[in-house]
Amino acid sequence: QVSYPSPGTYELMSSIYDGQQELANSLIVVKISAAKPPTLSVEATDPNLIGDGGAPNVAYSFVLTAADIPEDFSEVRFEWAPGFGASGSEVSPVVGGKSNHTIQVSYPSPGTYELMSSIYDGQQELANSLIVVKISAAKPPTLSVEATDPNLIGDGGAPNVAYSFVLTAADIPEDFSEVRFEWAPGFGASGSEVSPVVGGKSNHTIQVSYPSP
Repeated sequence: QVSYPSPGTYELMSSIYDGQQELANSLIVVKISAAKPPTLSVEATDPNLIGDGGAPNVAYSFVLTAADIPEDFSEVRFEWAPGFGASGSEVSPVVGGKSNHTIQVSYPSPGTYELMSSIYDGQQELANSLIVVKISAAKPPTLSVEATDPNLIGDGGAPNVAYSFVLTAADIPEDFSEVRFEWAPGFGASGSEVSPVVGGKSNHTIQVSYPSP
């Protein structure tokens, strides 16, 4: 076993002997490169944070990945600051020269933030990374109504026939578990129904029978 002390090109010479007599020899050239410095990358699991922008007060996940860590390191410390005064740190094990940690950040208001992260071995910073995160103003909720029979919007339907309408709510804040739909078809009747919210959306189908043209 040979441990080379520094980067460079070395000639490894070897021979075999029978007593004092050399029987054969061999020479190979060994190249030792400089060790790669550790790296740190940060990936947002929601691509909107880097593109169109995320929403405020929503918990977003970021994966911090350290690579090319020296093999004698058993753990590293991740540190991060999302750009609005908060910060955090976590020690994570090193396996095969790599380590990763997932953080969650909820941004308080619209704006552009610099998420700064670093990895440390004790007191020494090994690598750092900075990504820019965009948070847009929250979209207001929307409500659309679609008649399943297009004649109701075009030529017209017939009286005393039960027609279906799909009410669809979108861009509902993620902390809402349900919403209440209310409707009035225009001839004195009315109705309401509570519906669950899934992925910021909710829908409800109503049936209306109009009494006269």
